[in-house]
Amino acid sequence: MTNRTRSLGVFIGVVSVIAAFALSTGCRRETTAAAQATTTDTKVTTRMIAVPVDGMICQVCSGTVKRALKKVDGVQDAEISLEKRNAVIRYDDRKVNADQLAQAIKDAGFKPGAPTTVQ
Repeated sequence: MTNRTRSLGVFIGVVSVIAAFALSTGCRRETTAAAQATTTDTKVTTRMIAVPVDGMICQVCSGTVKRALKKVDGVQDAEISLEKRNAVIRYDDRKVNADQLAQAIKDAGFKPGAPTTVQ
């Protein structure tokens, strides 16, 4: 047996010991049923609505509306259009609802219209 063959055998033995140790210490805990249940429980329910916004006349206005919406817990994204005079908001409906989003727009100094669902 050559030194190279002996070294390869030792290497394979060490790798086998490390793998056996890793498996015995629970490295695969991430795949347990409890971990999967936790992952399922944190599933996000995302909704999108378009809210007409009256009173926006410039980029500063649209930036103010966007910042106000992004501060609301549960808002994932807000796109503001001066041309369409609306805000398209993507949010987690378990944390916030359409009325709260409209209130955030109102609190920023603008008049929100009736929200409509966006597909």
